[in-house]
Amino acid sequence: MQKKIFVFLRNKLGTIDAALPLLLELKQKYDIKSEIITFDYLTFNGINKNIFIKDSIKEIGKLIYIDSKNKVLRKLKIFLFMVKVSVRSLFEARVFHFGTLSEGPFKFFAGLFYNKLYFLDKAAFKYSGTNIYTKEMSKKPKRLIRSGKYEIHFYPHNSERKLETNVIEYYYPRARPLWVNFSKSKANFYFSKFHKELDKKKDLIVFILGGVEEGHGKVQLDIRDQFKKIIRILGEEFSHCQVLIKPHIYTDIDFVKEFISKFNNLELTYLHPTLLSTRAKIFLVQSFSSTMADAKSMGVPTVEFAKYNDKLIEATKGHSIEKEYVDFFIQNDEKLLIKTLSGILLSKKIVVKNTEIEGLNLSFQDNFFG
Repeated sequence: MQKKIFVFLRNKLGTIDAALPLLLELKQKYDIKSEIITFDYLTFNGINKNIFIKDSIKEIGKLIYIDSKNKVLRKLKIFLFMVKVSVRSLFEARVFHFGTLSEGPFKFFAGLFYNKLYFLDKAAFKYSGTNIYTKEMSKKPKRLIRSGKYEIHFYPHNSERKLETNVIEYYYPRARPLWVNFSKSKANFYFSKFHKELDKKKDLIVFILGGVEEGHGKVQLDIRDQFKKIIRILGEEFSHCQVLIKPHIYTDIDFVKEFISKFNNLELTYLHPTLLSTRAKIFLVQSFSSTMADAKSMGVPTVEFAKYNDKLIEATKGHSIEKEYVDFFIQNDEKLLIKTLSGILLSKKIVVKNTEIEGLNLSFQDNFFG
């Protein structure tokens, strides 16, 4: 029976993003296929919209979405699928998860194949600013229950807790040579297919979106107004550049389409951030995004133009909540944003370093599955 990995996603695209390089390496080195499982429609829909992730999954296996409008039928489908996983785990199958199998009735099945169960970090990079963010939102970080005989770490852990599991270090998956080279080899195809009118002679700025709702967020002020400021600057001051705008799965896309339609150099994109990093001169965000780590690892300068509330700007001492991945942080200063973007574009070469990745041993353990 062929070796197989069942991968249970959390309800976020970040988990498949983190795991894909590992799954690709296992497929290429060991010919191990994967079944990617989600029970969440937004995650399923987000994967289908991100054509690079969707196509990459096809290269390593397949995507499975288990759902039904009938709740009883849905539970039955999930139960039968978990029975299938349990039986396969008796032979050559392994099971990866990000916490899903530590919750509710899934814990029962997790106990059945504990010796074949791997708990994975939910992000490909370490984000140290999470503690600051949750503190200023006056909420406790969600305690994630880790279950499984093995843990796969995507970055160094400083936790002092006693580990009762076997730890496998697979640091910074999206910065590893196999994934970077794979992405570069696909870049021309996807740009030609989805952005064939893009002029390679013009500088490319990538603008990463989050929410664009009216009013204030928990730590961000004037969210929609800030979005409008950035769009006007990109459309008017940088009309000589091409701008690709990447929405999040929860972005109000209808509003964004209408607002950017007046500018000829702005265009929506659903390409993966690693692909975008192969062409971009700048990655710009309104509020920190994990995609900045991708750009940083690929040597692309990163800029965050934000409007933090007073508590957060004091807590971060005037920096981004994730300063490790942001080269230029600008707190609501439009003139400084224009100056910064212009300066980056005029510079022949900006050396971007990621001290988190430098010096780490990125070798892969050939005896991963014994």
